[in-house]
Amino acid sequence: MGLRFRRRISLFPGVHLNVSGKGVSVSLGVPGANINLAPGRRPVLTTGIPGTGISFQQTLGDDVAPSPPPPQPQYIPGPSPTPYFQPWERGSYAKRSIESREVSSLTSASLVEVKDMLIAAKEERAYLVSEVSELRHALSSAKSRLGFLRFFLWRWAFKEKIAKAIEVVTEAEADLRAGEEALAQHGVNLDWTLTDDCKRRYDQVVETFKAAANCQIIWDIIHETHVDRVIARSAASRTIDRKSVHFSFGRPDIMPLFPEDSYPKVPKLQNANGADIYIFPGFLLLEGPSDFAIVEPGILDVTAMTTSFVEDDRVPGDSQVVGQTWQYVNKNGTPDRRYASNRAIPIASYGSLTMKTVTGFDEEYQFSNPISGLKFATAIRDWAMYMRSAH
Repeated sequence: MGLRFRRRISLFPGVHLNVSGKGVSVSLGVPGANINLAPGRRPVLTTGIPGTGISFQQTLGDDVAPSPPPPQPQYIPGPSPTPYFQPWERGSYAKRSIESREVSSLTSASLVEVKDMLIAAKEERAYLVSEVSELRHALSSAKSRLGFLRFFLWRWAFKEKIAKAIEVVTEAEADLRAGEEALAQHGVNLDWTLTDDCKRRYDQVVETFKAAANCQIIWDIIHETHVDRVIARSAASRTIDRKSVHFSFGRPDIMPLFPEDSYPKVPKLQNANGADIYIFPGFLLLEGPSDFAIVEPGILDVTAMTTSFVEDDRVPGDSQVVGQTWQYVNKNGTPDRRYASNRAIPIASYGSLTMKTVTGFDEEYQFSNPISGLKFATAIRDWAMYMRSAH
């Protein structure tokens, strides 16, 4: 695969749940020794000297029979999946939406466990936030009571009560500090170990994304309609509906920042009609208003190209005008002289990125700067192809 990621959640003292690309395992132990139980493998005893980095492993017992995974038909593609994208017949004028299926159905089968861990981490964080809120309220109440007792001129009469109130405030402050520290340290730490090839390709995605994000305009293509050029007397083979979107570096809400995370912010592709897309080293995370999905890059069908676009609006300053056409044209591309007000229309060169999967992920973007857009789309394509071959 070329990478490894791990999620470690403490279930109770000495027991942790580790999630990696190889599945879920349970570790039981104390500092210096633990036993790792993983599906389909023998128990492994790891012992060592804490703090020295010196350790050794010993395989215990007989092979552990692998337990059958729970059925997940919505995530497991069949041997010959039916494409989600259906071509049109010539002459059809039906408008097709370019948007992904419901985000709840898009998580790749190999990443379902990772999604479950992210959900568990979110629930843990919500609990911590609630606890810290209660601790702040308790400290505020304690300080109010102490202030009330100190207000009286004859506070000497409340000496013992004031001393007790000071003790309560001190304890509440300590509890709040501990709660806030726990909240600050809580997050999802994906421990990426990338091969040189994998890291180089992902770094190329990040670098080209920086330039693509600076395009004057980035469009999300949300609808397209096939055009019969003869009947419509048009130079365009399709018409599209598009919305301007913004690319930036960000962090999904489902993954609060962990202090030691090696990728605190990743490329974020705003989606005009669906879940925003975050590109991590080993997967795409799609985050919608109420759900999210994790998609393997290796299953992406990516098209990177430049396209000649008949631009009815203003041509952005970082684009290139490569020609012109007219509102009505003949078969040979010349203007149709039968129309007196047959205006000239510029043809602009734009970058184009299309990402699809047979499971229903379907997104297309257009970049005003054809060079920056093409380089980013090509980097995504090369990264996805490498991840596919690395399986």
